[in-house]
Amino acid sequence: MNGARKSRVGSGGPARGIDRLHPAMRARLWKPGQSGNPAGHSGEYGAAIKLAQRAAPKAMRRLIKLMESDDERVAAVACNAILDRAPSGSQRLQAKRKMTL
Repeated sequence: MNGARKSRVGSGGPARGIDRLHPAMRARLWKPGQSGNPAGHSGEYGAAIKLAQRAAPKAMRRLIKLMESDDERVAAVACNAILDRAPSGSQRLQAKRKMTL
């Protein structure tokens, strides 16, 4: 009965401890302070960001046109999408400072 108690979750036994991992798995664990992705984002991620940045002006122009839709639901969604992307006051101030540098 004691053996069964030691392996129960939350019993304080080694049931879920690192010592139960296979040695190959233990060797691959991150060390404290070690990054899980030291090289950063993948190249595909960067390519996707560039595509989105190139499409953004056209998408914004389309949203602005949709704000004038006769369908109130479409207009409301377009307005919200624009407001979600509008820079906040502090972001506008930072952009203004960058332009003056």
